Amino acid sequence: MKNISIFLASSEELADERTKFGDFVTTLNNTLKKHGISIELVRWEDLDSAHNGNRKQDEYNEELAKCQLCVVLFHTKAGKYTQEELNAARKLNGESKLKQPAIYIFIKALKPGEQEEPNLLALKDRILNEWKHFHDSFDHFDTLKFHFLQQLLLKLGDSSVKLKVDNSVVNLFDFNVASLDNIPFAANNAEYKNAKEQLKVIENDIASLENLQKDNPNSLIEGMLSQKRNARYELKEKLAG
Repeated sequence: MKNISIFLASSEELADERTKFGDFVTTLNNTLKKHGISIELVRWEDLDSAHNGNRKQDEYNEELAKCQLCVVLFHTKAGKYTQEELNAARKLNGESKLKQPAIYIFIKALKPGEQEEPNLLALKDRILNEWKHFHDSFDHFDTLKFHFLQQLLLKLGDSSVKLKVDNSVVNLFDFNVASLDNIPFAANNAEYKNAKEQLKVIENDIASLENLQKDNPNSLIEGMLSQKRNARYELKEKLAG
């Protein structure tokens, strides 16, 4: 069994995303365990809260040091402890021959009326200009799941474990990960949107022809159905691209 541990750091404003990410990793673990891969999520809320004579954040940082991956989420602010965890991860990564934990930074897009606080703006500037790194942005949670899973699979390096697309849904084996409609690179792509519209029309045509065939079966309708089904298959292959 290959074991991967992920430390999740985020500001308190993203409590909902922390819960969703925990549920996501649980399902991901159940899926990958069947293929010899175990995924564990480490969050402060899941750790022992008893006082052990040490500063609690130091204990969390010790757990961070045991992880192979560190996922950091921000939205409008960069909290003191989240920044401390990010800095601890960078220090560990720099000292590790294996470059662990690998660090992935995701920033949730602003809603109308929201603004980034100065501490997050300063951190983003430091990430780009001092660390020479970058962050990913996400609006819908599907985007976060998809981008993170892409990076995780690259890290695993197992060609038998890969994402597939069926009916515009991204799948990992039997796990429906995300809808392409919620991922900007696909949803905003004109060719993708056109193919989706074509597929909708073809599906309606097939349903109408199948109803006609029930009442009046003949070779002409069967031939038209065959053409439409072939066109549907080709469009689905294109969307799965």
